[in-house]
Amino acid sequence: MPILTTYRALRTIALDEFADVTVSAQIVSLPTGDPLKLRLDIVDGSLLNVFISVSEALSRRQRRSRYRFLKVTNWLISEVGNLAVGDTPTLIIAERAVWRVPVQASA
Repeated sequence: MPILTTYRALRTIALDEFADVTVSAQIVSLPTGDPLKLRLDIVDGSLLNVFISVSEALSRRQRRSRYRFLKVTNWLISEVGNLAVGDTPTLIIAERAVWRVPVQASA
């Protein structure tokens, strides 16, 4: 089940089944539009943040980090030029898992 679907279901449960203690429920998103968390406003003025994490064979994906670095660097050298190299990849987990690889220019 996608994370957004899960957050929507939890929001509905909070507002319908716990209406006596839940003032509002909001799905907070990242700048990319991917859902980050479900924020519940409680009647006593407190906030409850619900985070869902996806564990999809992270260790296997983390081992691929070095491979991603080399793949991006090789692509940059062949398509952009030999002054651009990939930096340390970061695994981003949202609706889907993606690798973000910063690019550095060398002089």
